[in-house]
Formats: sequence, C-alpha cells, structure tokens
Amino acid sequence: MRHEWKSFKITLILYTIVFILPLVFSFVHYAFDTMRSDTKIVRQSSWIGGAIEAVILDPKITINSFYLSKIDTALNQVSSWVAQNNDSNYYIGTKTLSEDFYQINMCWNDIKKFLDKNDFSVLRSEGVKCWNTTNHFSIIVEKMVYLKQNKIINSFYLSLLLMMLFTIILIYFVRAYIDSQLKKHAIYDLETNLFNKKYLMSQLDILCARSVRTKEPLSILSLYINVSETERKSIRKHVFEMFGGLIISLTRTSDVACRYDSNIFSILLPETNKQNALILENRIRETLINHDFMTQNKVEFKFSTIVFDTKETKEELIERTRNESIAIKKGFHSFLKIFAKTFVETKEKKMKYGSSGFSIQLKDIENINLSPTISIPSEIYPNFYSFSRIPIGPSSFTSKPPYTQSIANLGATLGQNSILENIINNNK
Repeated sequence: MRHEWKSFKITLILYTIVFILPLVFSFVHYAFDTMRSDTKIVRQSSWIGGAIEAVILDPKITINSFYLSKIDTALNQVSSWVAQNNDSNYYIGTKTLSEDFYQINMCWNDIKKFLDKNDFSVLRSEGVKCWNTTNHFSIIVEKMVYLKQNKIINSFYLSLLLMMLFTIILIYFVRAYIDSQLKKHAIYDLETNLFNKKYLMSQLDILCARSVRTKEPLSILSLYINVSETERKSIRKHVFEMFGGLIISLTRTSDVACRYDSNIFSILLPETNKQNALILENRIRETLINHDFMTQNKVEFKFSTIVFDTKETKEELIERTRNESIAIKKGFHSFLKIFAKTFVETKEKKMKYGSSGFSIQLKDIENINLSPTISIPSEIYPNFYSFSRIPIGPSSFTSKPPYTQSIANLGATLGQNSILENIINNNK
C-alpha cells in the first residue's frame, strides 16, 4: 500500500499540537498559581509589619491571643516561601533571604518576651527596630515577586508568540498540502476554465477505446497561442481567460477542450472526421484572429489537426500529438523557409521516387533545429487533407509507409514535382 507521507507528516504535526496543548495549559496554570501564591506572600509580609507596629503602639491588643497566633501563622507561611526562594536570582538584599527572615523571627520572639514581662519601655524601642526590619523584608519580597512575575509574564507572552507562529506555519503547510491535493485531483485549469492535461489523458483513453470499438472518427485540434512577453502579467492572464471563454463557446458539449501546456491547447473532437475538424479549426481561427484581446501586441495563433488512426495505440497518438504541438510551437513555417531557400541555392540535388515513398537528398541543409519526428500541417499544402509524419535526417527529407498513399495522391493531383514547388513558392 502506498503511503501519503505528506498527509502523514501533517497529521503527525496536528497530533503533536494536541499533545503540546496540555503542556501549555500546565505551564499557564503553574504561572498563575505561582503569581497567586507570591502575591499572597507580599500581602502577608506587609501585614506582618503592620501587625507588629500595632502591637508596639497598643500593647493591650496582645490580650487577644488570637491576634498573636495570626502573626505566628503568617510568619510560618512566609518561612516556607523563604525556604523555596532562598537561592532566587531575584533577591536584591545585601545578605540572603533566609538571614533577613531570621532577623524578623528573632525580633518577634523578643517582642513576645517583653510582652510576657510587661516591659513596655524596652518593647517600644525594640519594636521599632523589628518594624524596620520587617518593613525592609517586605520591600525585598515585593521587589522579588515583581521581578519573578515579570519574567513569568514575558515567558507567557513568548510562548504564546511561538505557539501563534507555529500555528501559522502549520496552517500554511496544511493549506499548501490541500492546494497541492486540489491541483493533483483537479480536472480544470483555473486560468482558462478549460480541462487540464491530466483530464485530457484520461479522456483520451476513453475516446480512443470508443473510436476503436465503434469505428467512429476521432480528431484532435491543437492550438498554440503566443502572447508577447512585454505584456503585463494581468493582461496575459486576461487574454487566457478570454481565450478559454471563446473556446468553450465555439465547441460542443461533447468536445473536450484542454490545456496541454502553458501555451498549447488540445481539443478532442469525438465522432468528428478530418473535414469537419478543419471546419471547426477555420471557425476558431477566424474568431480568435478577429477578436480584440486588448493587448498592445498582436496575439498569435497556430493550428493543426490530426485524426486518430484506429491501428495506432493511444501512446502513438499522444506522441504524434506531442510532436505536432512541438512543431507548431517552434514554428514549422520557419523550417520550410530554410528548407526552400537551401533547396533553391543547392546545386547538387537528387530526387528519387519509389514505391515506398520519395526521398530528397540535400547535403547543404542548415539550421534544422527540430525534433527527429514532426508533422506537417495540411495548411502548408492546398488540397492535402491529411498529415504526414516525416522523419528528418542530417541530409535527407523522406517519407515512408504508412504515409505513402497520401503523398502519392497529392502527387497525382498536383504533379510529381508540385510538392516541392509548393513548399518553395509558399515559403520563399
């Protein structure tokens, strides 16, 4: 079974986020719980100083033993916090946090001794020292908690930022994956609203099989559109949109108009013979040439039409269609001009007609820069309504079976030498 690794990776990332979320919530809970307990310690340390001051100013309050026990309880709670934060980097005192708290405990124990002895004269002087020590300690605790909470808040915002960035990156990858899957499984070209190459190949399978089974003709019309590179990108996009709309309006619902390449389009014409396909080709040519595409430079079009031979395979038809597309894209007329010019100027030439076709030997052919096999469009030759696959060698221009018959028919119609004369006369 073939695994979709991209989908697996994205799913793994999603699961990772699911597992990370509890950790994030745990951190948030820890942060807020720490801030709550630290804030409570700040309040208690400040309250201890105020309570000691109240004892100094009004010793009679000590008659209420519950009040003294509250101070002892507060000191016990603060002592546990001091033990946890004794080595904290946020300490701003001159000694250590435990030493500062030890001094508070000592002075508070002294105050309780003076209260037991009712020695109020010493109580006031010692009480002021204890209050100063407690007040100093509460300031240190407050500053420590502020710095600690400030770091927690910064860490929280940093983690939130990282989570947002991670989520954005994940959304981007998920979107890119979905987009790639849409393109992978889509059948339309979004720029022209025509079918894409993948759909063309799938329909070619069906139509070729149907043509072989029913013996009905199948034609393929290929178009090459050339929009100048000097045009703005928006203009070029608009041209292709208009082009796609025109093709849709000119074809039947049974026809399959597809974008084969960036500038090459193919139209599958089921139940259409060569003659009717050429009628459609001329109608499309006339419409496109007369249409105003609102460009600064003229939009160029090239056409070719081939008919499916039921004796050939789908792969051979695709290869022939591909070669035809290459030929019209590279400009076969330019090749014919070079051929005609070279033939006229060549002194040494030999023409030989045989049962298997004809051969023209040329030693001085130059600038032939096409693929080994091309198809000559019928528009090059008047009254020639079929295509010939013509292999091109370094010094020969030949035609061989199974395309001999069409050439022989043309020769019978126009004369043995008229093929070459027609090329020369039309492409000088």
